[in-house]
Amino acid sequence: ATLGHEIRTPMTGVLGMAELMARTPLDDTQRSYVEAVRRSGATLLRLVNDALDITRIESRRLVLESDCVSLRAIGDEVVALATGGAGEKGLVLSSAIDAGVPEAIRGDAIRLRQILQNLVNNAVKFTERGGVSLHMARDGGTLVMTVNDTGPGMSAALCSRVFSRFEQGGSPQRAQGCGLGLAICHELCLLMGGSIRVSSEP
Repeated sequence: ATLGHEIRTPMTGVLGMAELMARTPLDDTQRSYVEAVRRSGATLLRLVNDALDITRIESRRLVLESDCVSLRAIGDEVVALATGGAGEKGLVLSSAIDAGVPEAIRGDAIRLRQILQNLVNNAVKFTERGGVSLHMARDGGTLVMTVNDTGPGMSAALCSRVFSRFEQGGSPQRAQGCGLGLAICHELCLLMGGSIRVSSEP
């Protein structure tokens, strides 16, 4: 955790400078270099943040907030943030909320958004054609959030370990990160008194 905090501070500076450089006049080669710095820096920052989250969860220092959370706002934001990546691949990105779902719930908006963003981003990353959808429904007293995609699917063996730490699916070229994202989603769902599961086949 200490190392993560030490890395995060200069990494934020690197990304800030890359952002400023991207706004200056650059030729195509220079712009490609700056974009590579930004992508690599953002990936490193995400890894550090994931490691810090796991550390906080393990030491039981991660405290969930309890605020009034607009489910529609969170769904719209998650989809909006994934629109760029989906658009580049020609994917259809959609969200829907059933009529029985409450307008708002009490919970931790940041962590709920983190879970959904992770699931939607993974779906976009591994889907080459078709689409990705986010659906919210109510099943009795339970709120059910589902992310569907038309990607290559997963074997039963991969499904059984996909929420384990340091597990990655797909080809090595696509496996960016260190396999903590879904493990964090699993831990956060448990902390919220919920559960997470996957249903897939190749």
